Amino acid sequence: MMKLSEVTGLLSDYEEEALKSRLYQRVKDSYPWRYVDIMPGWGKLIDRLDQEINLVDSGYSLQQVKIKWGGLRYYIVCDPDLRDDIDDIISQAETLANLIDSETGEHVPEESV
Repeated sequence: MMKLSEVTGLLSDYEEEALKSRLYQRVKDSYPWRYVDIMPGWGKLIDRLDQEINLVDSGYSLQQVKIKWGGLRYYIVCDPDLRDDIDDIISQAETLANLIDSETGEHVPEESV
C-alpha cells in the first residue's frame, strides 16, 4: 500500500529520465493511443505505481499515462486474472494524486482540493 509521504516531492532529472525510459518500454507499438505524460509532481507516485503493478504482473503493458479531468489516469493491459488487484492499486494512486500538486510534488491539503 502506498503512503502519501512516500510519493510526494520531485524526482531528480536522472530518476525522471529512468522512469520515462522504463514506462516507454512497457508501451506496445500496436496501441493506437499510446501516450505517456508525467507531470513533475507526480513522478514519485507514478514510479511507485509502476513498481507496485510490476510486483503483481511483471508483464503488464502500458497504454497511457495522462491527466484527465484534473486527475491522474493510468491505462494498462494486464493478465485478466490479476485485473481486480491491479485496478485497486491504480485507484489508490489516482486518489493519492488528488492530494499531490502535479507541478511541485507537495502535499495539497484536502480542504484546498
